[in-house]
Amino acid sequence: MMVPRASKTTALYEKILRRLQAGRFVPGTRIDPHELAEEFSTSLTPVLYALHRLVGEGMLSNHAREGGFQVPLTNELRLRNLYHWMQRLMVMACDIALASGCEPSDTLQPPDQDSDIVRLTRELFEEVAFATDDYCLYDAVRHTNNRLEPIRRVTQPLLLDASGEYAQLHRFWHKRDFAHLRSALIRYHERRMRLVPRIVGLLGDLEFRVRD
Repeated sequence: MMVPRASKTTALYEKILRRLQAGRFVPGTRIDPHELAEEFSTSLTPVLYALHRLVGEGMLSNHAREGGFQVPLTNELRLRNLYHWMQRLMVMACDIALASGCEPSDTLQPPDQDSDIVRLTRELFEEVAFATDDYCLYDAVRHTNNRLEPIRRVTQPLLLDASGEYAQLHRFWHKRDFAHLRSALIRYHERRMRLVPRIVGLLGDLEFRVRD
């Protein structure tokens, strides 16, 4: 099988990733490579390469007995572990920033009433990690962000003050107050870990509606 050009595979990967991040596919949704190839007017090969890359990043699973590619199902243990992993990554980033006294550029704008808080949260976490100059840490944060973004969108109705919560994180980051940012990020993730049973319930409801 001929390997497709990297640019085509990357473009398809990014298109499918954006859909996953936006919550277009709920957990359990099967992804048909042939349908994607037809939709994007391309051959099957670059679609398969893009899907396998997403499998490698944990965004999709691929099990023949379960119908091939699908958005992974989750449970309370997996989701709690994912939140805990992101918490540890962000604490590490803050500790490195605090020890190095880094002064990175700040390209993030404070939130307003029309802001997409989920998108801003992803950008903030990645900017904090990028400021450490530790590519492995940044890469881990970016991949974990990708896995959490669709879950964050489902979680929004449970968080009435999400905008204020993000505004506090942004304020500490803008002031380079890494000590308080670290504490706020711990609280941010602990809050969501307490909500894990309700979040998994919401995801289960969405999955049931898709299959109904």
